[in-house]
This record gives sequence, C-alpha cells and structure tokens, in this order.
Amino acid sequence: MNILHFSTPAPRLDGPGAVDELLLSLFEDVLNASLLTAATASIAITIASCDVTALPLTALVCCLPQIPLARPEMVGRLRTSSKGHSIILELEDFTAAVTSARELSQLVSLSVRHGRGNLPTGVTLLAADWRRVALRALTLVDRLETMFAATLPEPFPTRAALAVDLLAAVCRGEAPCVGESGRLTLPAPFERRTAPRTQSGRYAHFLMQDGVQRALVLDVSRQGVGVLGLSNIARGGRLTLLARPGLEVAGEIVWIDAGQAGVKFDQPLPPAILSQLAR
Repeated sequence: MNILHFSTPAPRLDGPGAVDELLLSLFEDVLNASLLTAATASIAITIASCDVTALPLTALVCCLPQIPLARPEMVGRLRTSSKGHSIILELEDFTAAVTSARELSQLVSLSVRHGRGNLPTGVTLLAADWRRVALRALTLVDRLETMFAATLPEPFPTRAALAVDLLAAVCRGEAPCVGESGRLTLPAPFERRTAPRTQSGRYAHFLMQDGVQRALVLDVSRQGVGVLGLSNIARGGRLTLLARPGLEVAGEIVWIDAGQAGVKFDQPLPPAILSQLAR
C-alpha cells in the first residue's frame, strides 16, 4: 500500500525553517530499507531457531533483498550539505552491512542447495549478521529523526515508529515479521506522493460505506487527493469519488491527520476529473 502525503514541499536543503526535501527523500528510502531488513532478519532468526530441513528453501532466497537506497546523485548533494554530511557515515555503515549480509545469505543458500554439512553454523551466522544490519538501520533512523526533531511531517513519524519497533524486536532476537504458523508478514512499503500536486479548493462528493459525503478537496494529483471534512473514516477505508454521472473512481484512505485525509485512487485520475478539481 502506498502512503501519500499532501503537504507543501520545501526543495531547499539548508533554507531557514525549511523541511529538507532531499533528506525526506533519503528518509523514505531508509524507512523502506529498514522495513525490508526487519522482514529479512525475521526470516534468518526463524531459520536459525528451527529445524532447517523442515523449512522451504525459498525462505533462504527471501534473505536476498534488493534494497533501493540512497541514489548516487542524492548522496553527492548530501555530502556538500552541513545537515546531510553528518549522516553519511551511518548511511555507509548500513549499506556496507546490507551488502555483507546479502553475500552471506547467498553462501548459505548455496549450502542448502548442495546439502553441505555446515548449514547449522551458516544459519546461525546469518541470523547474527542480519541482527547487526538491523542495529545499523536503527541507528540511521534515530539519526534522521533527531535531525528533523519536531518538524518531521506525517506520515513519517508513524512509519518511523513502526520501523523502530520491528528493528528493536529483531535486535532482541525476536522475529516480528514471522507468525506462529511460519507465515511471513511483510510491512507495507512507504511511498510519499510522487505525482505533481495541484491546489484545489473545490468541493466533491464521495460515496462512503454509510452514504454520500461532501468534502473540500485541498489538493489533487493523478494518484490521489487531500480532503477536509470527511466524517466517520479510518485508515484503510474505501470510498469512491463521484465526479459526475458515469465518471467516478474508487480509492482508499491512507492517512488521517487533524481532520484532513489522504486518498489514494486505485487508478490514475482521468484528465476530466483533474480539470474539474484543479483550481
């Protein structure tokens, strides 16, 4: 599930009072990498604590995540920023730990395929390695949260809290992403609004579970809208934007904050609806 956030971005990295959009983008990557790390570490810990031969071999393959983190141009700009430079070392430690753990995961996976006798030692090391990765991720998330202090916009704090809880559990040797039945529960990826946003200020009608409601559309993109005035709503709730007869689109409420809500549509808005809602 994608998470949308409709707020005004501040593109400057060192502007006074500005939200660092570049660091927000990095934080988004770090949170996704942290969630995936927690899931992978949970698998490794589970494998190390169970009868390895009873586990499907595909479980070890899951220990080989491709983590999209820190696009090169982003890191290059951060190195020249007084705010960004302080987290580069933590970022490098984390990415190095991920690379090392992935390489060990590949070796253990090959051992499984070839039936080598040193597998128990391998899976124990694998679990320890991914716990170290989780600790690096925890340090990096903490540093980014501290850097933003009280200016971190929603839904970043909520997702950061989830990442911290999962990573802390992994560091304690728990497997929070693996249930009692052995089923893997992957945390939903975190993604802010990626489509261009246009201010609106127009009212629209939404078909809810309990009827039709009229709400103010604050901003709109092809992916979703930010609205004010919907009642009796919850995250994950379904609704349908009623533009005009025969022109409607369904979506999901993905965040709620101080009377406002973000809606992500199941499919991009057609131009007719965009032009109708745009100011």
